[in-house]
Amino acid sequence: MGIRELLSEILGDEGHAIQLAENAQQAREARAAGAPDLVLLDIWMPDTDGVTLLKEWQRDGLLTMPVIMMSGHATMIRPSKRHVSVH
Repeated sequence: MGIRELLSEILGDEGHAIQLAENAQQAREARAAGAPDLVLLDIWMPDTDGVTLLKEWQRDGLLTMPVIMMSGHATMIRPSKRHVSVH
């Protein structure tokens, strides 16, 4: 289960109406259909990054709702040897 499905399940269980979009084109279509109360927007969508889509909505006067930018991509940071301790 991906983060989109997990958040959808959690928010749906809390009684919120959910509309999912797998990519920026679907997000554009959903936004054109109506203004949601909140958007959880992936920074790393497959067709257009979330920041570009956010700027597009702002330019077109469609940024009328709060947006939480997020990413399901993890970054691995390796600790420096001098900061690692073994107990």
